[in-house]
Amino acid sequence: MKKSKSILSSLLLMMIVPLVAVGVFLSVSAWRAVYNTAKHDTKDTLSLAAHSVTDEINLMYPGQITQEGSHVKKGGKDLEEAVEILNAFHKNNQLDIIVYYNGGSILSTEKDSDSEMVIGKPVSETIKYYVCDSGLEYYSDRFKQDGETVSVYAVPWGSDQKGCVLVMQPVSKLTNYANTIALQIVLTVLVTILIAAAVCVIYANNLVKVIQKIKDYIGSMADRDASVKMDEQVLKRRDEIGDIGRSAVTVNGDLGKLINCDPLTELFNRRAGRARLARLMDSQEDVTIVMGDIDYFKQINDTYGHECGDMVLKKVAELIRNQMESRGFAARWGGEEFLLVYKKNREITTDKVHLLLEEIRSTSFEYDGERFHITMTFGIQECAEGLDMDGTIRLADEKLYYGKETGRNRIIADLLQQEKS
Repeated sequence: MKKSKSILSSLLLMMIVPLVAVGVFLSVSAWRAVYNTAKHDTKDTLSLAAHSVTDEINLMYPGQITQEGSHVKKGGKDLEEAVEILNAFHKNNQLDIIVYYNGGSILSTEKDSDSEMVIGKPVSETIKYYVCDSGLEYYSDRFKQDGETVSVYAVPWGSDQKGCVLVMQPVSKLTNYANTIALQIVLTVLVTILIAAAVCVIYANNLVKVIQKIKDYIGSMADRDASVKMDEQVLKRRDEIGDIGRSAVTVNGDLGKLINCDPLTELFNRRAGRARLARLMDSQEDVTIVMGDIDYFKQINDTYGHECGDMVLKKVAELIRNQMESRGFAARWGGEEFLLVYKKNREITTDKVHLLLEEIRSTSFEYDGERFHITMTFGIQECAEGLDMDGTIRLADEKLYYGKETGRNRIIADLLQQEKS
């Protein structure tokens, strides 16, 4: 006599098969979303680094570029010492940087076996054509450099169009990041499936109907549709089925936090900060952007170590978050740089930033038995009609770097007034 299937095994089959399918779909979709987002962020990071290196070299070495044999000078100063600029970016951002001039590399973060800077490498024909010869910026996420696939961004450098600055990062780093996020999503989906399978034993009559509602909600997570809400019938249940529904809502929130938040400071990351700022600038509210940077942060890392540096970043983020309250939002822009967005005009924002700076100055930091204080420099730019988001951020950044160049530990809200004074 053939043994009949138990209702439990039938229900488990009905429950697990669709959930596994949704879990796979969610995992693949989430991986692609994370990968594409990270790829876009990588392009922005490489572009910012390339322009920053170019600007810093031009700032530190004003004047025309000349070449005497193998030596390249700018404004009469030998550019060899400019490698410290490249090394600083490499250390803080884990980016590889090469400066080319007249067809060969003159500065590089690459070291040979004797820890000497590798120079004299010829520029690739692709970079030469687009950047050196045509004066265009160039980006590729599948560029071959010394046999390795890298994401690369190159910008022209020098008024004679003979040079360029190239910043690159291994594609493997981007892939590893996406794989790590995908693994966490897969584990979350597996936990949800196990919980659902246990609950179906008790709630056999309505399990399929309720799980279908949960499945639809999880599908919206894969589509990153924040407008879809969990069905109230599920959320009101005071049993395991209701727990599953609430867990899915929690997972959705955790997934959003995973994608949108900086894991160290718990502030918004750069991508999420840009997205929120874009939405805020479309409203009719007053919006003022503040770019802030911790002064001499590299010295803190060099003196006390990176764990101390992380402690400082988390404490500064906490001070910023507490001071802003409901006035706007803050994001970690990169390294020790922060973006603060106030829903206030420039005058009120400046007053608030002064209070924040005073609080930062007065805060005592302690690490390994030693106490120290820090300062920050801020650049403030109010959003104005006819000025887009990137332009507003750039102006705030210029004020920040002006403050850095003119003494640090200060707030620059009116660059013209500062220059007159």
